[in-house]
Amino acid sequence: MFSLFGLSEEQAADAMVTMCKKGGAEKISSANKLLFFGNRIFESPEALAKLQDIKDLIKGTYRSGAGADEIVDTSQ
Repeated sequence: MFSLFGLSEEQAADAMVTMCKKGGAEKISSANKLLFFGNRIFESPEALAKLQDIKDLIKGTYRSGAGADEIVDTSQ
């Protein structure tokens, strides 16, 4: 789909991050799915690094920050 619109991996990652930020906590399951797919689709280090914003958004939904990294990594 991204190549259909002529997007580079970095542009596609930016679009995914923007969608997740607009959805906020109400659309956290969509953010989880986009993070999952992004980690498997993107190959460039730059695009993969941009996915950290989605991971941080997901981590922010947990009551305690302790262990949030491990929870997100395990769920992925």
